[in-house]
Amino acid sequence: MNQVINHVVSGFAGAGMTSFEKFLSVLQCPACAGGFSFAATASDHDVGNYGILTCRCGQYPVIDDVPILMTRPVGIISHWNDGAVHAGPAVQDLVTALKGGATTEALLDCLAFPRKFPLQGRLTRAHLWPVSISEKAGLAQTRAGLRRMIGQPVGKVVAKDVFNFFYSRRSGNNPYNAEYFLNRFAIPRYLSAMALVQRFSASEKPVLDIACGYGHFDHYLTRRRRSTPAIGVDLNFYQAWGAKKWVAPDAWFVCCDAGAGLPLKSDSCSGAVCSDAFAYIPDKALLVQEVERVAPMRPAIYARVGNREVGPPNPRHGGELRPDEYWDLFGRNHSRYFVDVALWKDYLMRSSPLDKEPATLQSLRWEKYLSYVTHPEALSAQGEEARVWCHGVGKLVLNPVLEITTDEPGALCTEFMFRTVWGAYEDADMMAYTDRWGRIEKTELRHALADPESAAASSLVGRFALIGVPEHFVPGDSM
Repeated sequence: MNQVINHVVSGFAGAGMTSFEKFLSVLQCPACAGGFSFAATASDHDVGNYGILTCRCGQYPVIDDVPILMTRPVGIISHWNDGAVHAGPAVQDLVTALKGGATTEALLDCLAFPRKFPLQGRLTRAHLWPVSISEKAGLAQTRAGLRRMIGQPVGKVVAKDVFNFFYSRRSGNNPYNAEYFLNRFAIPRYLSAMALVQRFSASEKPVLDIACGYGHFDHYLTRRRRSTPAIGVDLNFYQAWGAKKWVAPDAWFVCCDAGAGLPLKSDSCSGAVCSDAFAYIPDKALLVQEVERVAPMRPAIYARVGNREVGPPNPRHGGELRPDEYWDLFGRNHSRYFVDVALWKDYLMRSSPLDKEPATLQSLRWEKYLSYVTHPEALSAQGEEARVWCHGVGKLVLNPVLEITTDEPGALCTEFMFRTVWGAYEDADMMAYTDRWGRIEKTELRHALADPESAAASSLVGRFALIGVPEHFVPGDSM
């Protein structure tokens, strides 16, 4: 089937089009800026859309609902050492595989990485275990695990399993990220961004989530009462794929290099957010320019950008700017800045940071993290309604950072516990608003779970005893 996706639509509003067609209709080739025709490929397992996008300059694969719109290999990029855990397949090799109907193998190629074995490093350094053999064996082990994962219904495998798989101690990736993504709905940096993100107005056009990771913002945007379409873009296919499958199934995701240009048509988005990732973009000026092209005169939130003058550097190889340099980059006449540690407090107090006078540049000297908003006047003055918390959107579950220590007849006793030292360092401020030792009355808990809009639910979510998560985020017996 060859289907031309070149309709002129207003964002996602296209009469007679499927959700997938509407999504494809706002994409463009990052090289030639042309539209696409789409040729579907029948999958050898019952999953998402597979096929090939063709423009006037080339072809790109769509694998399990995720278009790959870049020319670099589809690898596993580490959040720890800023390098490739595994280089991955070439894009044109994936196109060839899809033409041959090898959809499952193409998916596994995009997700596989060489799992490490005990003592592998020592044996390799001693020249007792050749690198080529260990990589081949590690890839085979990972592919076997992936086959088991994709062979299970989504409900049998949950997002927590996916995080543990890709961030295990033998993955070559940073193990802290399993904790980071599991706790993300409740950590300070997410709340700081939410003080602003909740003020995106409802729109038929999607909000663009740049360096989306596993799509936590996209879950919120598509599931809040004022639901808004969302498109997430990330350099890591495995994250975009995991986001679509387990975290934000109502959003759409693209694997691409946002720092090389956005694969979206001009004026296709209602706003943008880039949280905790702007420092990793090499050509920051190009990204800012591209965001203005796809969302002209609309709000763009650049959350938690690092101050170069305050240690430690993040990322360690550089990429941060000084506060005044950021402000010049975003445009002083149409942007404003916020102190990040003040934003999560604004969120908890339900106050609008837009109503406050900005701090002076001089007072930012020792602030490590800041957030900037371009066109802040386009954000809504109205955030969430009373008794509605952004971190309570979704299925209510026990906050993953808590463990039940005692199950009493009338109450659950809980203890706050970080899983890693790095988690305790990065997210220590969680202890300011989460009980170190807590007690959840079972009567209140039953009322909250029976009616997520009740006062009981609002109270427990406000205490961070419960949080809202996607349907298939944690095991069903997590309470």
